[in-house]
Order: sequence, then structure tokens, then C-alpha cells
Amino acid sequence: MKLEIIRISELDQDEKMSVDAFILDKNTNGEFINTTKYLEYHPEDRFLDESIIIKDSDSGSIKCVVMAASNNEKKKSIISHPGTTFSGLIINRKTKISEIENMIDMIEAYYGKQYNEITLKLVPTCYCSQPNEEIIYALMKKKYRYGYTALVNIVDLTCIKNESYLFELYNSKRRNQVKKPIKKNEFEFQRYDSINEVIWMNMNQNLEEKFNSKTTHTYLEIVKLQTMFPQNIVSYITATKEGIYGAFALVYKFKNVFHTQYLDMNYNISSEYPNLYLIHNLMNIAVNEGYRYFSFGASTENGGEYLNETLFSYKNGYGGGAILLPKFVKEI
Repeated sequence: MKLEIIRISELDQDEKMSVDAFILDKNTNGEFINTTKYLEYHPEDRFLDESIIIKDSDSGSIKCVVMAASNNEKKKSIISHPGTTFSGLIINRKTKISEIENMIDMIEAYYGKQYNEITLKLVPTCYCSQPNEEIIYALMKKKYRYGYTALVNIVDLTCIKNESYLFELYNSKRRNQVKKPIKKNEFEFQRYDSINEVIWMNMNQNLEEKFNSKTTHTYLEIVKLQTMFPQNIVSYITATKEGIYGAFALVYKFKNVFHTQYLDMNYNISSEYPNLYLIHNLMNIAVNEGYRYFSFGASTENGGEYLNETLFSYKNGYGGGAILLPKFVKEI
């Protein structure tokens, strides 16, 4: 097998579609947020794209994808990928460890011509169809330093058979809070095929006032992404039967993980727990659609350095545990 590295920017559209098909294949550790189709929403001047594939030049088959870019002003560090939560190495789970080690050597040699440091933000094992830590093993052998980018609250759904199991999962306080809006029967829960701009503006206002932050995506960016990935990016809303907005979730549906990318609520009616009613319904959907994990996303900031303990405790009230989003760093 003769391997070669090809820059993704040099591929035509049909070839990029083949790359995306490899990433989305059930036997790889890739996700839709790693595809060229998704990552190309970023403005061209935001990152210096350095994404590559490793290809068997004899058979033409793709063996590895590294979606990577540099956002360093001095352009000395390469990251897979600064524009998304995690990216890879993306490989087929049947790849031999010796092949992984060989490809890591190729990747280091390729990027080492221009960069002094490489950071790999790996796909967490729980996202994969089977445990897939051969990459970690190979990186540790090659003296990469382990780090993390976030601490994420996540719930294992594999033993949850129905709604009663969910109630057993919640702590006693959360269980009582969730039952309140269910008993009063004042809210309606709906899936929407579009993203409401007023709600998006409300969410940004809440983020600014409460956390001095804003959404990662602009409204136009997220609408574009949702249009491109209607099966993966889905919005859900809770409202009163009189039409008063209660809570909102934008969900990213990965291969095995049901992830709340954005959450918002109407704080004027917070005592009625519209957000808890929303999340309870989302967890029911995740169970019914066969997802293995429900992810609340990060409870940390600044690359994992600061833990928002109040937020972490709130998410923990639904049961489950937490994972680290791993990264591996090496000077090359």
C-alpha cells in the first residue's frame, strides 16, 4: 500500500463529496461537523485551512482525514480543527495500529515543514460505534501530551427503556421539578423545521446579560447550516397553550449522541420550569430514536480551565456523568 497526502483544498467538488462520505460512514469516528460541507461555512479569512487526506494511491481509497487549520497569528500551530468541537484523526475503525502509527508519522512530517506544534482534538470514544482508542494509544507512544478542552455532562441512555426509567435517573429535586409542568399540562412541545430569529435574538440577549457571552454561530450561519443538515440540526420549542414562549433547544444529532448545542428559556416564567419540560421531552426523543448518549455540552470555559459549578450541578440533576473532550499536543 502506497500512501500519499493530498490537500483537501486541491480537490474538486466530487472528490470533496467522497471525503464527506468517508467521514459520515458508520465505521469511521467522523461526524457531520467534521465534513467539508459543514466546515466551509466559516468565512475564508477566519482560518488558514490546512485540511488533508491520506490516500492509498494504488486503490484510490481514503485512509485518514485530518480537518485542520491555523488561527495563530504567527502561524506556528496547526489544530484539528479550531472551528469545531473535535475533528480527528478520522479513520475507519478497522484500521490497524501499525497503519495508524505510520500515518501519524506522515502527518507530523507534512505539517512539520511549516508548523512547530500540532494539536489534535480527538472525537470522544462514546461518539463512536465501537470503542476506538487505538489513536490515543499511538499518540501516547509517540510522546504526545494529553490535555482537555472541555468537561461535558453526558447521560448514558442504553438502559433507559421508557419515561419511567428517566424519572429514576433524575435526582429527587429534578424529578419533582419535571413532574410539575407535566401535571399542570400548560405547555406544548414541538419540533420546528426552521430556527426562529426572535428566539435566537432572545437567546443572545440572555447569554450577554447572564454570562457575558454570545452564540458561536450567527443567526445567518446557523440557518445556513440547518438548511444543509436538516436531519442533523433540529430545533425544538416549548410554549404555553396560549402561545407564550417557554424554552428552546437546537439539537445536533450525531451518529450515537443526541447533543443540545444551544438551550434558552423565557426567564419571566422560569418558576413554571419550561426548560425542564423541554429537556425531559428531548431525552424521551433521544431514547425513542435509539441514541446511546444524551449530551448537554460543556460546563467549562477557557479550554476547560474554568468550571461553572452551578451549570454543572444543574445538568448533573438529570443523572448521568461527565466526559472530557481530549486533545493531544506535540512539538514537531
